[in-house]
Parts: sequence; structure tokens; C-alpha cells
Amino acid sequence: MKYTYITTPIYYASGTPHLGHAYSTILADCYNRYYKLRGYRSRLTTGTDEYGLKIERAAQKNNCEPQKFVDDLAEKFIETWGKLGIAYDDFIRTTEPRHRQVAQEIWKRMEENGDIYLGHYEGLYCVDCEQYYPESELLEGKLCPIHNRTVDFMREETYFFRMSKYYDRLLGHIEQHPEFIYPETRRNEVLGFLKHNPLQDLSISRTSFRWGIQVPGNESHIMYVWIDALTNYISNLGGFDSELFNQYWGNTIHIIGKDILKFHAIYWPCILMSAGVSLPKSLIVHGWWTISSKKISKSDPATKIDPTMLAEDITPDALKYYLLKELTVGRDGDLDYQNLISSINSGLANNLGNLVNRTIQMIFKYFDGRIEVQGIGTIDQLDIEIREQAFLTRQIVEKSMNENSPSAAINAIMIFSNHLNAYLEKTAPWQLAKQDDHKKRMAEIFLHIVEAIRWITQLGSPFFPSISRGITSQMNFDEVLQWPEDFSLRSINVNKAHVLFDRITKEKEDELIAKWQNPKL
Repeated sequence: MKYTYITTPIYYASGTPHLGHAYSTILADCYNRYYKLRGYRSRLTTGTDEYGLKIERAAQKNNCEPQKFVDDLAEKFIETWGKLGIAYDDFIRTTEPRHRQVAQEIWKRMEENGDIYLGHYEGLYCVDCEQYYPESELLEGKLCPIHNRTVDFMREETYFFRMSKYYDRLLGHIEQHPEFIYPETRRNEVLGFLKHNPLQDLSISRTSFRWGIQVPGNESHIMYVWIDALTNYISNLGGFDSELFNQYWGNTIHIIGKDILKFHAIYWPCILMSAGVSLPKSLIVHGWWTISSKKISKSDPATKIDPTMLAEDITPDALKYYLLKELTVGRDGDLDYQNLISSINSGLANNLGNLVNRTIQMIFKYFDGRIEVQGIGTIDQLDIEIREQAFLTRQIVEKSMNENSPSAAINAIMIFSNHLNAYLEKTAPWQLAKQDDHKKRMAEIFLHIVEAIRWITQLGSPFFPSISRGITSQMNFDEVLQWPEDFSLRSINVNKAHVLFDRITKEKEDELIAKWQNPKL
């Protein structure tokens, strides 16, 4: 049995889910579904990061206890993933006892390896990042390079991690394993940083606040949030000695945004080396989304769009389709509302939806909903092209996913669907129906189309799962989606056609865009 373990970042429980969170999770869900389609025993986990000074302060600002504050936010994330149809296997919260136990165990492993020592640290600290910054990495005016906010000067007793000890080993691993960080631009970014910035020992505890996991053996210290948070990938599997850990850990794929690359590509591997644990198989690093060319910001309501509102207005599958198709993994993307509607109208309504609907309607019109295979007739070049296109599409989908390009995989599927619409026009079964002795050739045409749609349904299931289920139901395909292997004509008995995706009219488009641009109205 082949295993793969897909993880999202665990999202910081300081605000409600936004488009960036949704994209990471939809991308991870897509990979999870794809690997299952390929016969893997694939596992997807997500969760919330619930400790740290920022959360303690946010709870105080909201006049509630930190636990109540994170409980409410965790529920919002769970609700959001349910509305978006995310099929995760586990949702971890860092305030859970099962996580605390594993986080303290990894600390003990690092300590037993001689990699933790007590000292003092003073420096410039970003509360949002939960990180000290050297002045050389700050923006003008001593602003955090990520959050563009003033950092605080802090001095405190702290435990340090001998991260410098693992510099050569980390650098060697990244150089020798090009698949460890994708895309190559991010790999080069990390290598460039390491070659110009030899690793320093890392401050890994805090005494300035209490909302966190206590350091084993010294309760006056709280574990640094990035030691705590990153360990979720192991506590999600039940710890170091669990059966799940033994099965899955060697095939771990972390899906992250570029803003947390440093923590996953430098801190996390060094922590694992210190704890005597093998490294993840790869990090897939995606870019950021902007909204109509504006960066997502709490201070600009027009950019703080709720992904569940989008999903309710256009369907979860349409949102998945657009986000996966329009953004090449590794690059930044801009959510332009007109482009969003144009893309889903063109792909899901006019192309795929129209193909399925007209095929079923004509099968009912000319065959009362059922076609029997009547033996091999004359081999037509157009039919041969359909078979060849099916295998070519499968090949491109596989290659694209191996190269971490879901957008290229979706484009290949849509090209195949468009090819089938053209096949219908070229074979013109409605013209054949006017001729004598037309039934056999017409049957062959529709049997080829239905088999090709079956391939699209299976290949497309990681990208638009609900639509695939809808096609499966209407065309009476096997309910278990599998990677297509053979292109064979089979007797069919279709159900009545239902619209898979309602085309958004110009009037409706104007209404939706006005709503999305002014979410509080």
C-alpha cells in the first residue's frame, strides 16, 4: 500500500478564515483527492494554532478568556471547511492535550540531544510573527517585513536551540534533494539565505506571557510558538510511536504560503534533526492572492471577502475550479471578479456543463435514455481521435500533478471537454437522425462521448468533486471514482439531465460584484 500525508498550515486563531486560508486548504484537498484517485492511502490534516502573545492580547481586547477566544475561532474554521467541502481526516488544535504531550516530547528529545541551553535574549520582536528580527531584516522605520508594523524591543530569559549545529546538514539536504522545496524559486531563495546568513542559535521560550505550552521542567517558561505549532504535523498522527506516524511520516507533503517558508524550510528541519526524526518529503510553497489588485487587509473591507460567501454565491466547486485553475502554484494571483465569473461561465457552464446536458438530452431524444453496445462498426478517424485525446489528457494530468501544476491539469481536462463538444458538431448526430439506417452510427457516437465524459469525471474529481458526483449520478457511472485505465464502450442507461452549473447572467454578475465589493452592505 502506498501512503501520502498532506498537511495545510495550521491557521493562527487570531482572525476569521479569509481567501488565503481557503486557497491553501483547497490546494491541499485537491492533492489529497488526486492521490486517493491514484490508489494511495492519502491523509489530509489541518487545524488551528492557538497559543502566543498575539492571541493573549487579542483575547484581552475582546474582553474574554484566551480559551474562549480560540474556541470560537476554531469553530469558524471548521464551519468554513465544511461549507467548502474539504474532506480532511483530522483537525488539530494546539490547545488539545494530545498536542501538548507531543510538543513537550519533541522538546525533551532536543534537550536530551544537548541542543537546548538557558540564556538571555534582547532584541526587536514582532508580536504578529512571534519572532525576533535582526535590525538588518526590518523595513525602514523598524517595521516588520511581513506585517509592516512597528516591532517591540524585548529582553527576557530564554532557552536557546543550537540551530547553528545543523547548518551544514540542512544546507546539504536542500542541495541534494531538489524536490524538498517547490517551486525552484523558493528553493533558491532558501539556499541564498543560508549561504549569506549562517544559522544562529534560536530563542525558543518566552517568559513575557503565559498563554502557551509550558517548557518541561521549567514552568516559568512558555514554549516558543513555532516549536509548538510545527509539531502539530506529528501530533496529528498520534505522536512518534503511533502506527499512523510509521505509515505516513516518510511521505509527508507540507502545503504552505510563502510567508511561512523560513519556519518550514529552516527551523522545522533543524528541529526534526535534533529530535532524531526524518524530514518531510517536500514543501509546496504557494503565493499570495490579492483582491482586485489589492492586498488582503483587515483595514480594507473590500479585500476581506469571506470565502464561504463566494462559495454560496457561485458554488464551492466553482470557487475551487477558479482558484486552482487561475493560479500557478508558486506565483501570486489576483482575484478579479469579472474574470472569476467569465472563467467559471466559460469552463463549467458553456463547456463541460453544456456537453453533459446536451449529450443526455439527445440520448433521451433518440434512444429513450438507453444505448446498447451493438458490436464494432466502421472505425471512424474522429472516434480514434477521441480515444487518443483521452489517453493524452490522462498523461498531461499525471505529468502536471507530478510537477505541482494543478492549473495545467485542469486546463488539459477543459481542452478535452471542448474537443468533445467539437466532436459532436463534426459528427452531427441530429443530421444522422434524418437518414435511414442511422441508429448504429449514432449509438457509436454517443457511446464514445459518454465514455470520454466518464474519463473527464474521474480525472476532474480532485478539482471539481461535486460536479463529478453530479455527472456520475446523471450518467449512472460507478460511484467509486478511480483513475481511468481503459477506454471501452459500454451500454448506458442515463438519468434525466439536470443543469450542473447555472450560467451567471450579466444582470446577476453586476449584482454579485456589487455585493462582493461592498460586503457589509
